[in-house]
Amino acid sequence: MALLALESKVAAFEKAKAVVTPPPQAAKSMDDDTWAVSLVAFKQDWYAKRVAEDYASKGVKTKVNKILAKGENWYRLTVDGFKSQTDANAYAAKVKKILNLDSVSVLHESLGRD
Repeated sequence: MALLALESKVAAFEKAKAVVTPPPQAAKSMDDDTWAVSLVAFKQDWYAKRVAEDYASKGVKTKVNKILAKGENWYRLTVDGFKSQTDANAYAAKVKKILNLDSVSVLHESLGRD
C-alpha cells in the first residue's frame, strides 16, 4: 500500500516537472523586449549556484545574475526569454507552486540595456 502511494507521488512529480519547461530561446534583436521570472536572491554566489542546480534537477533551468542592491552584491536566480507578461505570469504561477516558493516576481527587460 505504501509503495503504491509512493509510486503515485513520483508519477505526479514527474508530470509536474515536465510542465515547468520554459519557452525556447528565440533569436533576439536589440529592439526586442522580453520578460523574466525572478525566483530568489542570495548574498553568496556559491549558494545561489547550488540552489540553481537543485532547481535544474526539478526541471527549472535558471540563470544566476549578479545584481547590486543597496550597495551590496546579490545573486538572483531568474528564468528569462518570455515574449509577453502574460506568458511570464503563467510560468511564475506554475514554478512558484512546483518549487514551493512564497513569492516570485515578473520583470520586464529591454534587451541591449544593462
